Formats: sequence, C-alpha cells, structure tokens
Amino acid sequence: MEVELKKVGLRLINVNIQDVTDVSGYIDALGQKAASKAINEARVKVSQADRDGQIDEAEARRDQNRLTRHHLERWLMDQGAEIILIRQLETRIALIEPVHHQLQCPAA
Repeated sequence: MEVELKKVGLRLINVNIQDVTDVSGYIDALGQKAASKAINEARVKVSQADRDGQIDEAEARRDQNRLTRHHLERWLMDQGAEIILIRQLETRIALIEPVHHQLQCPAA
C-alpha cells in the first residue's frame, strides 16, 4: 500500500482503521465470543453482588435481633432486680410494723 502511495507522491503518516472484516467471519466470531464472555461475567458479578447484599441484610437483621433480645433480657433482669428489692422492702416493713406499732401504742 505504501508503495502505491509513494508512486503518486503521498506518504502515510497516521491511519484510523474503522472496520476490519474477513471472508470466513472469524473476526466477527472473535468479537461475539468476547462480548458473550463479558456479558456472562457481568451477570455473575451482579448475581454475586445480589447474594452478598442479601447476606449483609440477613446479618444486619440478626445483629438487630441480638441487640433487641439483649435489651429485653437486660430490662427483664432490671425488672427482676426491682421485684426482689420490693419484696425485700416488704419483708422489712412486715418485720418493722409490729415493733413500730408497739412503740406508737405502748401497752397500758
């Protein structure tokens, strides 16, 4: 090609190839194979990302449930402690009331 151009006094400096074809269609087949591979890889990555997202959501729900359960257990423990304190106070009051009554109303 360059020889033909030199014959007419032209020199090839830069070439921009816009399309390449062959009679057998081999180049087109290579392009289709590459495109199919890229599409399949993209589908796999999207599927993996979806799965990872679902796992992350499930782990977040599990962690939230653990926190909620922990808070509930803590609240119940606090309530149990309060009940124990109330019962202890009631027992002390029951023990003190007769003595207090005797002090208030001494026997004549």
